[in-house]
Amino acid sequence: MKKNKLPTIFLIFFIGLSVSTAWGLNAQQIYSKVKPSIFSLYGTNSQYQQPRILGSAVAVTPNILATNCHVALARQYLFMKDKSQFKTVRIVYKNRQRDMCLIMVPGHIFDPVKIRGSEKVGIGEDVIAIGNPAGIERTLSKGIISNKHHRYGSTLLQTDASVSRGSSGGGLFDNEGDLIGIITLKLRGADNIALAIPTEWIQLALKKVNTQTSNGKKNTNVTSTQKSADNQKKRVTKRIGVYGADQVILLKRGSTCIFFAHGYNKTKTLRFDALWSPRQEGFVMIFPRNIESYKVMRDSIKGGSQTFGNRKYYATRNILTFNQHIYRLRLYQQVKSKRVGMVSRTNLHLSRYLLRYNAFIMQIYAPGTFAGHINIRFNTKGLDQAIKAYEKECKNTQ
Repeated sequence: MKKNKLPTIFLIFFIGLSVSTAWGLNAQQIYSKVKPSIFSLYGTNSQYQQPRILGSAVAVTPNILATNCHVALARQYLFMKDKSQFKTVRIVYKNRQRDMCLIMVPGHIFDPVKIRGSEKVGIGEDVIAIGNPAGIERTLSKGIISNKHHRYGSTLLQTDASVSRGSSGGGLFDNEGDLIGIITLKLRGADNIALAIPTEWIQLALKKVNTQTSNGKKNTNVTSTQKSADNQKKRVTKRIGVYGADQVILLKRGSTCIFFAHGYNKTKTLRFDALWSPRQEGFVMIFPRNIESYKVMRDSIKGGSQTFGNRKYYATRNILTFNQHIYRLRLYQQVKSKRVGMVSRTNLHLSRYLLRYNAFIMQIYAPGTFAGHINIRFNTKGLDQAIKAYEKECKNTQ
């Protein structure tokens, strides 16, 4: 009697299927699967600064990203980088103790990852971490689950996958490409030891956000972050226009409008920006545009500092000149953000003056030069057009 035998092609198919089921996807397949769901987060404490990389975020629903609070709350302004564009982020949930934040980008639709419970993950499982270490976007590293730690009623995962600054908020994935944790920190002084917060916390946070949205009930956690998001929205800066031969800029920040002029030395190696508001016409702020300008500005400090609120003020040897009117400049530094600039309070109506003379001079201390100082000229041809735009866009809102 002949025994029934499976055809060789079916035998190969079943063997291949069992191997695929046992080992899951390879690293390249996992990367291709989850890469569209990983994003970079950038931040800044000033609308005039270039945003800097803070960390990463993972899409967990079509409109929500999960990240760490130490990333999302690190700066006043938070942005998600989408290709070459920076998009403003809203915080919809935060839990500082768990370092768990949920954020969204209004109008943006994401491709979310599949979530697997961290409790079910075993020690020794192969994992892949994807984030933005050192600002290198969507970088992959491989490792295993080296331990599990019980905290706050759930399980934190320990991995030896390589992570560094910028990886925070990135995803930790199993061999099927399912999200099993959010990278939160690397232990200082220890090689290849990083922790990931559990996906159970993400799912719990999503339920709270969804409950608050569907029932219209105010959750204190969400409400406080929503207020923060609303305040952030008010601080968003919009460029209304650039005017005239000297490219005078009109900016709108919330309900406040600001005039913005560029200043250069003769060789244009030193660059500064001057800002003033039509609501405070005698008040001028100066910011450096490059590292050379910053160094010259810092070298002009004389004497000690005085602290007022969250700023330190230093006397300088620098002055502003408006024809025969001379005003001293003081350097200031934000205590927390370390942002620096110079400020002067005049008794002039600056816009009226500049409509007549089209320029003013900053004399900055430079002991290594023949004259002992450098002149920075701020030209303002185009201010008349900027004022007309201000009358149209801003005057009724201030």
